[in-house]
Amino acid sequence: MFGIMVRRVGLGISSGPRPTFDLTDPYCNNVTYDYVPMHDPHLAHHFAQKPARNRMKQLGFCTKDGRAVCSLKEFNQYRKYLYNQFMDRIHMEMKKLDERAKDDLTLKRVETDVARRKQVFTKAEKAREHLEKVAQEHADEWAEKKRAYVLELFLKNT
Repeated sequence: MFGIMVRRVGLGISSGPRPTFDLTDPYCNNVTYDYVPMHDPHLAHHFAQKPARNRMKQLGFCTKDGRAVCSLKEFNQYRKYLYNQFMDRIHMEMKKLDERAKDDLTLKRVETDVARRKQVFTKAEKAREHLEKVAQEHADEWAEKKRAYVLELFLKNT
């Protein structure tokens, strides 16, 4: 058996956020789910005790410095698992970036729409003010003409 040290006894894999549900490997070809007590984080206290550690060293399950020994197949499988975890994180980050880009695009469209509506509103407001001003000028002009006409009639009758 070709021995390769993977990690210290009692340290489970707990790096980063928990992965989401994965359907990419339905037949479990990438990872085996065999229970290995030396990698169980709940048994770390047990394997940290001197008698248990010495016994594991005698049986050849760990090295003198406390690293678990595994076969080349297990090591390659672990590397493949780490690679898949890494790629999953990359895909999640890419998905986040895509969502952020979509959100930014939506915000930009909304801002453009708001600016356009504001411009239309300002233009309509200016047109309304201009019409009010013209209407007031016409009303003043008609009032002046009416006053002049009434004054003219008054002067004719007197």
